[in-house]
Amino acid sequence: DIGGSNRNLLDFNDLHIDRDGRVYIAFADGCTGPCATGNASTPEDSRDRLGSVYYLADGPSLYADIDNLDPLIDPSEMEE
Repeated sequence: DIGGSNRNLLDFNDLHIDRDGRVYIAFADGCTGPCATGNASTPEDSRDRLGSVYYLADGPSLYADIDNLDPLIDPSEMEE
């Protein structure tokens, strides 16, 4: 086997930087259940699925010519 049976959602990750220098990261976790804590996990155990997307909400841009990024969401509009 040349890795075909060991593939899971962790093989799919992506990163994007927009024109303002804001970072977006997307990834999938294929091992969230017993395979993450088990002592004798096998590739067949890693069939969970949890997709996540993270982004730089505000703060310094990755580009030197752009100072700080404004928040994408107005904090006053967020639910508690």
